[in-house]
Amino acid sequence: MRIINIAVGSWHLAVGHCALLALLAVAAAQPASAQIKNPIKLIRGMVLDAKSQKPVGTGKMWAFEAEGKGSSRSVNNSKINANTGEYQMLLDPQTMYRFRLKTPGYFITDIYYCTPDDLNYQEVDTNIYLERIPVGAQLFAGRLFEPGSAVLKPTQKLYEIEKMLKINGAIVVGITLTPDVKSAPPPPPPPPAKKAKPAKKGKKGAVAPPPPPPPPPPAPALTEEEKKELGRQRLNAIKEYMKAAKISVTRLEWTIADPVTLSWDATSLPDNVAIVIKSINPDEDDDDSDSEM
Repeated sequence: MRIINIAVGSWHLAVGHCALLALLAVAAAQPASAQIKNPIKLIRGMVLDAKSQKPVGTGKMWAFEAEGKGSSRSVNNSKINANTGEYQMLLDPQTMYRFRLKTPGYFITDIYYCTPDDLNYQEVDTNIYLERIPVGAQLFAGRLFEPGSAVLKPTQKLYEIEKMLKINGAIVVGITLTPDVKSAPPPPPPPPAKKAKPAKKGKKGAVAPPPPPPPPPPAPALTEEEKKELGRQRLNAIKEYMKAAKISVTRLEWTIADPVTLSWDATSLPDNVAIVIKSINPDEDDDDSDSEM
């Protein structure tokens, strides 16, 4: 009996080590009498909390044949025992599967696992560790907009949050937007006054040069209402981004913070977007549908 422990990060895939399938060719070359009639693998174990090592409670686990992007239909599934965390599934040998685990309060997690290549019946104990969804935890704090702009500039971290939200449909996030603009720069100093040219011979007095043109006035600062409008425009920019990713905006809660005016020559700029895990809604579906990875 083999015992395997799989620890799963909250947003990452734990990939099982799959043996090379060269043994298939060896087995095919052997006489029929040497073939095993029951090569099925019983994969069983417990689904545990990664921190407490205790059972995660009620939940479900599906197995998909991991071909290409993944099949749209599970080949087997198992309920997770609410008291012991135990699960078990019968699977084919020498096959790469994608396990998907769903249990309330934990990140929905995908794990790639290859069943043993031995052609005898086997029972393999495989414990899986999941991370609890940390309600109140900050997912992002940074800048997604330039000062005074409502043009969204996505970052790698925002892509990761988008992917996590697409998989975990029960998570509600809170987004705080801070409208920030730079103050108007000070007007340039007036040019030095030119000395009067000396009078030419035969002429009386010196000729004064024409006065320099006045410097252009500094750009006017935004009014408070214009700053609030900037916050609303940024809110709409993030909404459109989430809609394009097929994430319902009903799972996003919004706060527009007080506007901030930055120094015109500031180089170190504060964060203007913060995203936190606000709450968890009960999972609406408990079927074997294959949500996007």
